[in-house]
Amino acid sequence: LLLSGVLVLWACARIRPLERLLDGIITRGLERMAHLEVMDFEEMLHLDKGYTVATLPLANGSWLLDKNLNEMALGDEGILILNVERKSGVIIGTPSPTTRLSDGDRIMVYGLAPDLARLRRRDAGEAGDNDHEDARKRQRLRMVEERAVDRIADSEEASDHDQDPQ
Repeated sequence: LLLSGVLVLWACARIRPLERLLDGIITRGLERMAHLEVMDFEEMLHLDKGYTVATLPLANGSWLLDKNLNEMALGDEGILILNVERKSGVIIGTPSPTTRLSDGDRIMVYGLAPDLARLRRRDAGEAGDNDHEDARKRQRLRMVEERAVDRIADSEEASDHDQDPQ
């Protein structure tokens, strides 16, 4: 009996149409019973567009150490710090701009995967400061490109609306 139950659960997890059906049933049940809004975090965070969430351990020699979050200005690089886990295990769920990072801390970050990889490798000192400035320039270019794409999409939408006979 136990083996058959395990096989059924395995089949449910491996067969896509069955998985989607069960996801829908479970989601509706949770929404009704618990008054919860179920979200697809992968879709919400645009993880399919190169964005990711990662945990970065901080060690001696890291550019991130001994600065507060405001001084780092990681938002200018397109990177958000979601939380800080202290060496002691204490988690700061919503770190403030004055939160300082220390050796042994771990930070959960959100951003483009290549940017997070560069941040993970960033050394302290002038080389790290230069990399930070380069990352800020890349982010400014990305923002200009995103705005241009957004404007084009808006103008196409307006054009489609103008041509739509009602």
